[in-house]
Amino acid sequence: MGSPIAPDNRAITQSRRCSARLALLLSIIFYMFTVCNSTTSCFECSSLNETYCPEMMSTDDENIISYNPCSYIHDGKYCVKAVGIIGGSLGTRRFCSSRDLGNYCEYIRRPGDQREYRSCVYTCTGDGCNGTSRYLPNLWVFLTASVLSLFVYFRDFSSSSPVHVGSS
Repeated sequence: MGSPIAPDNRAITQSRRCSARLALLLSIIFYMFTVCNSTTSCFECSSLNETYCPEMMSTDDENIISYNPCSYIHDGKYCVKAVGIIGGSLGTRRFCSSRDLGNYCEYIRRPGDQREYRSCVYTCTGDGCNGTSRYLPNLWVFLTASVLSLFVYFRDFSSSSPVHVGSS
């Protein structure tokens, strides 16, 4: 009887590397497509105009508060939550912005008032980031896909040890 034919390990290894590279490339393309071709969406409300715009949102609030794409603002890629004096009274406002307004708090005293009011601005990027933490930015999708692709690449690469075929 003849000896068994050993598979060509180089071809298998090369095939696995190509598969892993293709998966990584597709995840990069997917990320670029979603980031470049999508519009950021933010929660939008103002306690000045609406009866309900809480400072702290729960997942139940997400069904009540307006969630809109920022396509009406040129280069609207930031979501903002402002808490403090809005239109002369204490309240909260959530909106889209084309500028990063920063993350800061300050104490404000209006003329004639003896009390100081805390006013805060929170700016973030990613869909719905000015609501609860349930919405994750597209970056997490990209990072997850990349890590999985690298795991597949290194797992396949390390498991392709040479096969020794003995003669009978």
